[in-house]
Amino acid sequence: MYESFLIWAYGGVGIVTLIGYLPQIWKLITSTGRSKAMSLNTWVIWMGTSSIAFLYALSIAKDPIMMFTMGANVAGCGTIVLLTLYNRHVRFRDPPLHVEIAEKLNIMTEAGMPDSKKSFADQV
Repeated sequence: MYESFLIWAYGGVGIVTLIGYLPQIWKLITSTGRSKAMSLNTWVIWMGTSSIAFLYALSIAKDPIMMFTMGANVAGCGTIVLLTLYNRHVRFRDPPLHVEIAEKLNIMTEAGMPDSKKSFADQV
């Protein structure tokens, strides 16, 4: 009886794990910035260790419940890593340097700073 409880409880861990990743995944999907607060190194380490545990369950332990639980961890961590990379490098990437400089120059002229299109004599 104790063993069957542990088997079902351990299987439940995989489901709870998947549910636990959902709020973080939702925050990344609805993010309005580059997700700089996310520690990508930490999530990659967790994904790597879960991958090793998954391969252990698959190759050595041959335990389907452990495979499911570790697979859920790999999937959750992998999703978070991919969404973080997407937010940083695709969705909210920094503009090219020439665009950033042009925007700063435009802001300076709108704020009453010298206009680079006028000659110095016209500005004085």
